[in-house]
Amino acid sequence: MLDSFENLKIDFENKIVFLDIDGTLIPDNEINFSAQTVECLDKIKQKNKLYLCTNSLNSKRNKNVEGLLNIELLIGGKKPFKGIIKDLDLEKKDCVVIGDKFLTDGLFAKNIGAEFIMVKKKISGKERPIIKIIDFFDNLVYKLYRMNS
Repeated sequence: MLDSFENLKIDFENKIVFLDIDGTLIPDNEINFSAQTVECLDKIKQKNKLYLCTNSLNSKRNKNVEGLLNIELLIGGKKPFKGIIKDLDLEKKDCVVIGDKFLTDGLFAKNIGAEFIMVKKKISGKERPIIKIIDFFDNLVYKLYRMNS
C-alpha cells in the first residue's frame, strides 16, 4: 500500500527533489494545501533543494502554487521528458522524484537517473471518469514494473 505524501519517511538530505503537484501535494485542480503537507515540505526543504513540476496547463494556478509554497516551479517541458530540467546542472547530484503517477513521474525519474517515490494519489471526489480509468491503468503498470524489477 502506498503512503500519502505526508506519511513518507523522509530521511534523505543533500538531494534535488522534484515534486509533482496534482495528485501528490493536492488533488487535481485545487489550490488549498493541508497544514500537514506544508509541514512536510518545510521539513524536506531544510536539507534538500526542491522544485515543483506539473503537466497541468493552468499556468495561472501553477504560478499561484509556486508563490504559496515558495518553491520554484519548473516550466518549459512535460514529464516524463527531460526537457523540463534542461536549465539545471544535475551532474553528480542525487535526485529524487516524488509523484503519484508512474507513467509520468516514475518515467521522468528513470529518464533523469533519479530515485522515484510513488505516493498515494490525493483525490477530491470530483474526478472525471476518464481520470479514474487512467489512474487504474497507471497503478497496474506500476505494479507490473515493480514485479519485474
